[in-house]
Amino acid sequence: MPIAKLLKFPRVQVHRIVQRFQEAGKIKDRQRSERPRCARTPELKKKVKRKIKRNSERNIAKLAREHEFGYATM
Repeated sequence: MPIAKLLKFPRVQVHRIVQRFQEAGKIKDRQRSERPRCARTPELKKKVKRKIKRNSERNIAKLAREHEFGYATM
């Protein structure tokens, strides 16, 4: 009797788990390579604060474009 039927799991899922075990020697999920969660690094914060101190009338949308970030990130 196939493993998938015994475990009552979808056949594709069982295949992926077996394949993952053969490749890595373990069943845990592989580490993901994601983009950093937060773009607001201490360095960026310092740069923006300096620019605002020099000119407090500075436009937030323009600052965001200069640093290649979305408006909401600022």
